[in-house]
Amino acid sequence: MKSTMNNITFNNFRLPIMREENKRKIIYIAGPMSGYENYNRPAFFDAERELKQECNWIILNPAVHPDGLEHYDYLKMCLPMVEIATHVYMLHGWDKSIGAMIELDHALNHCKTIIFQDDSPDIKKQKKELI
Repeated sequence: MKSTMNNITFNNFRLPIMREENKRKIIYIAGPMSGYENYNRPAFFDAERELKQECNWIILNPAVHPDGLEHYDYLKMCLPMVEIATHVYMLHGWDKSIGAMIELDHALNHCKTIIFQDDSPDIKKQKKELI
């Protein structure tokens, strides 16, 4: 793979690269799913809706994945999503979820900005500081 200032060449395909200042922030939603009714999807979709209303961010929501896979398989899909995110939004109860704790550790190892839902009753203020 060759890289130039404005595009990347991969297998003879030239792909444009956005300049850093033109990129939108990308936020991954992490939180507990296993053991919750409907895998806690309502909390994930509520957070997605709130983030979309308040910020012009790209939202990566693992609650869209299908039911029926093994926990390990979900992590194989979600950890790359954490890698492309610029931020990770930790839902209430994340500290009781092995998967969410693995995602947090992965995010910290990749120098992502972490937002904790529990720490900010005024999430608008916290998000404005990050924009």
